[in-house]
Amino acid sequence: MKPAGKRVLLFLLPFLAACASTKLPPHAGARLQLEEDEKRIWTLAAEAERRINRSGAVEEAPELDAYLAEVARRLFPDLPFACRVRVVRDGGMNAFAFPNGAIYLHTGILARMENEAQLAALLGHEVTHAVNRHAVRQSRELKNVSAVYTAVTLGGYGGGLFTMASVTGYARDLEREADAEGYRRMVSAGYEASEAGALFRILERWITETGVRDPYFFSSHPRVRERIESFEGLLAGEPRMGKGVDNRDVFLSKILRVVLENTEMDLKAGRFESALRGAEKYLSVAPRDPRGHYVRGEVFRQRNEGNDLEQAADCYRLAISSDGSYPEPYRSLGLIHYKRGEKAAARSHLEKYLALTPGAPDRSYIEGYIRSSQ
Repeated sequence: MKPAGKRVLLFLLPFLAACASTKLPPHAGARLQLEEDEKRIWTLAAEAERRINRSGAVEEAPELDAYLAEVARRLFPDLPFACRVRVVRDGGMNAFAFPNGAIYLHTGILARMENEAQLAALLGHEVTHAVNRHAVRQSRELKNVSAVYTAVTLGGYGGGLFTMASVTGYARDLEREADAEGYRRMVSAGYEASEAGALFRILERWITETGVRDPYFFSSHPRVRERIESFEGLLAGEPRMGKGVDNRDVFLSKILRVVLENTEMDLKAGRFESALRGAEKYLSVAPRDPRGHYVRGEVFRQRNEGNDLEQAADCYRLAISSDGSYPEPYRSLGLIHYKRGEKAAARSHLEKYLALTPGAPDRSYIEGYIRSSQ
């Protein structure tokens, strides 16, 4: 174990071994009251938060952060601490909460959500982990040094707290508690209740399509199915007063940049179906954006099945018609013409690309195609 890990382990042991009660009231009211072992956990959480925020992996998007935090406040207006919600640039389907109110959403999960009601379901679940003090409750349940060692050494960004929040997940009774309370909060705030289960169906589709086995707690297909059934049970057991809101348009306008960034991540990873859905989702909000048409074209061009190249060429032409000064579509369209043996058209588009990007990093590569098209 690294020296820092040993220090954290030694720091954790005294209160992990204590016989303190795991029955704690939720945080509420104007004054925050922490028990001694909980204060230590919050200290670790604050350090983990600083490490993540300095890592370079977090989106610098103050307007988006403010919107996400406002949705959290709408769900939990009675908190004695502030929720800070930020986005980590990662195409995986994950979210995690630290006990001090720091919430992190991966671009992968935020971009694939369809509306604000699904966001509320996720934030309701994650903030409940902090409000109901699940970190200290679960830490008091750990029985031996090997469990602590695992938590400290596998923790990624934030040591054991990150592991507890993200990798192994909380104990199932705490996850069910977070599901139930998060669901209650989103319904009380006026959101459409059925979107809670819809969120986990998105996760289920992701797992089915990718076969992903990341070490995150919802990467297990049976557990996702269990969560869907849990929400369906909550939905069936709750009296409902008409359909709630989903605020789809507002939500999509706020996350639009994340959708496109995540689409590019999917494309780079070869997840073509997911990338295509992302590009079309982006264009449904910004139909004249040239970058959206270009990225959609890149999905078709790189997948290259059936009539994909024809569809890619159409996307590039739409990008050019939206903004004739946007260079990338000329490059890709030129390469398609070259592949077809249409050398004059290839040369024209590639020369236009270089004219628009005099400092292009691939200039020598493109100039080689131009010479071959003479």
